[in-house]
Amino acid sequence: MALSTVAICPTSQSVLPTSYRPEIELKEDKTHVLCEMVGHVDVSGLGDRVGHLSLEEVAAVDDALRLVLSLR
Repeated sequence: MALSTVAICPTSQSVLPTSYRPEIELKEDKTHVLCEMVGHVDVSGLGDRVGHLSLEEVAAVDDALRLVLSLR
């Protein structure tokens, strides 16, 4: 069954790096994932996919989300 909403985290190139803002590469630019600002949106409101995360980036985002959501 497909979900009608997905969890999202915005990104920013201008924030200071922290343990809960992992750095990723998106369209050949370095940016930080703002895991403290996790939210949900309806999938129908999403545009085209702009890229994907490496396995290392996924692990860093997972760790940051565990930290900000107190899942450890």
